[in-house]
Amino acid sequence: MTELAQESDPTSCPAQPFFGARFSLYPMTDRFIPVILDAIRGLRETGLDVESDDISTFVGGPPDRVFVTLERAFARAAGSGEHVVMAAQFSFG
Repeated sequence: MTELAQESDPTSCPAQPFFGARFSLYPMTDRFIPVILDAIRGLRETGLDVESDDISTFVGGPPDRVFVTLERAFARAAGSGEHVVMAAQFSFG
């Protein structure tokens, strides 16, 4: 197959690269559970891949949407008025 034919062949197109982030929120308050749950509320409705466990939440999808989603989650947690730390790991490829 020629180089041009390979470019137009949909079966030879590489898959979209994987992008995701795993993040944890650390509100410095005794009421950390409601702060965290409020911050991640509605993530599953974003259409992104979302998985939560006892320690962290994973969000996967297009990079621009993942970053916006993390920014919103942090803003919600910070909006509680408590000191909040977010730790995040990003993965691409």
